[in-house]
Amino acid sequence: MAEVVQTTQLRDALAWATNEPEPKHEASSNPFVWFWEAVEGDFNENRTTGQILVDAGISMIPLIDQVCDIRDLIADCKKIGKAPADSWTWVSLLLTLIGLFPSLGSLAKGVLKIFFAFIRREGGLAVEKALNGAMTWVITFLRRRDVQLFLKSKRVDEVFQWLADELKSLRGKINTAAVMAAFDRGIKVLDTLASRVNAIPVISAKAKAALEQVKSVREVADKYIGAALQPTQRLVDKVIAKLELQILTKQHAILGKH
Repeated sequence: MAEVVQTTQLRDALAWATNEPEPKHEASSNPFVWFWEAVEGDFNENRTTGQILVDAGISMIPLIDQVCDIRDLIADCKKIGKAPADSWTWVSLLLTLIGLFPSLGSLAKGVLKIFFAFIRREGGLAVEKALNGAMTWVITFLRRRDVQLFLKSKRVDEVFQWLADELKSLRGKINTAAVMAAFDRGIKVLDTLASRVNAIPVISAKAKAALEQVKSVREVADKYIGAALQPTQRLVDKVIAKLELQILTKQHAILGKH
């Protein structure tokens, strides 16, 4: 992991994931200490749409997006620790681990984060409702100036087709081996984050506890990942179908004007 972390960006990113965006006390100027202070609390499952969009935008920022993936990984493992037999918690973990796939581009990752956040809101139920709700905000995200500049640099004419193709490529790589490799990459980053606070009392103990919890989930993951794989693949398939439907909707709207 790079040595330089932009403290302000890291704070903004992590604040959205906690129930206290405004800290009650002065936060540390050390971004690694602040990371562990931020993830200590309960993960905010009911982030506002604005917060979800910020999260998606962070996917466009190298390093910061990786730190936020680790935030989500810790949260998923906490939930699994409380209810290891709950199949949805494992699917939620897989949705996070997909974000750690090295082949996933930053824009596609941002779009997936929006869809997955809406799906998580419904607890894996009412998926169609979640996808419909997410699509409006995916479009809003795609209209951002930085996203438009990115698309222009990639010479993308039909963004929904481009995204669908990106996710189809990703879909073909969602298997047990790839998921486990992503899990191991996440643990490696988490280990680095924990090592940065080794000399700081209290915080170091919390960091080690979180690391051990994530590692303990990794140790039993082989028993559960297989069962969660197909539901996760189906969710990605539905996201792809939603993007392709958006292409048809757009075409029909254009034809309807003539």
